[in-house]
Amino acid sequence: MPNVLFTQLGIWNDAAYKVGSKRFVAGDISAPASSNNPAALYLSDLWPFIVQEILEEHPWSFAVNTVPLVPLNPPAWLTSTSYSVGAYVLQGGAIYVCLVAHTSNVFATDIAAGDWAVQNDQSNVNIAPLLLPLPAMNDGCVNPYALPLDFVKPYLFSAPGFYRLEVIKPPYIAVAKQVMLINNPNVAVMKYVFNQTDYTQWAAKTCNALSTRAAQKLCFKISEAAQYAAAMIKQYDTDLISAISNDSNNTSADEAIADGWFIARLNGSTGAVGVGPDNNNVGWGIPGLGF
Repeated sequence: MPNVLFTQLGIWNDAAYKVGSKRFVAGDISAPASSNNPAALYLSDLWPFIVQEILEEHPWSFAVNTVPLVPLNPPAWLTSTSYSVGAYVLQGGAIYVCLVAHTSNVFATDIAAGDWAVQNDQSNVNIAPLLLPLPAMNDGCVNPYALPLDFVKPYLFSAPGFYRLEVIKPPYIAVAKQVMLINNPNVAVMKYVFNQTDYTQWAAKTCNALSTRAAQKLCFKISEAAQYAAAMIKQYDTDLISAISNDSNNTSADEAIADGWFIARLNGSTGAVGVGPDNNNVGWGIPGLGF
């Protein structure tokens, strides 16, 4: 159940308590530029970055969402063709998803029957069709998918493969957008970490790690003492480990992630061995999207 005690104001005041700063009030958050607390504007400017940093640390159970991936290069719609629910097509410069299994007739007729729904200009997904095929790369990641607007980082996929995030620019797309490129065209669903800012959904230990990270930032503003900031960083590492351990109890263990940095550490060098599509003996990427 949501915990109404966890609010941005409460987290800010926990951070203030940790460094001996002046207590914040509600107006410090709603109107930081006119606040009497000199730390309010400083923390307000940094707050989105601090929250995102915490969210990137771990696939928190309270910040994971599941969405169907919308391809930006679907096949063109064809008449007299059988379509199943969830199929995507390109028609008239727009991307459509099939809502009702059917054999296509005239597109306007099928639209009127409720067989299709346009996928452009959604409020929660940054969708724009690809205008030109992307050049082939040696990783095979040429299948572009739209990213949700609240996307922080990928977590799990419904089919194996390799992926990378990239900003696609004209002439391949009308307006530059960050998209996900996957080498497997059959990936249909993605779990991802989203920008969860409803703190009533956060776990207490994660809120504690968040306030400790904010306290570390406040050290420079309040005391300008590097040693205090270093102590807060050390405390943050402790709080983060505790929060991750607590959150991991809410779900089954996931497949371990083995990226290049991790493998290099195991090898005792800066070079990774057995990583990637040419050396499949070691997995890479993320659970559900590696080998």
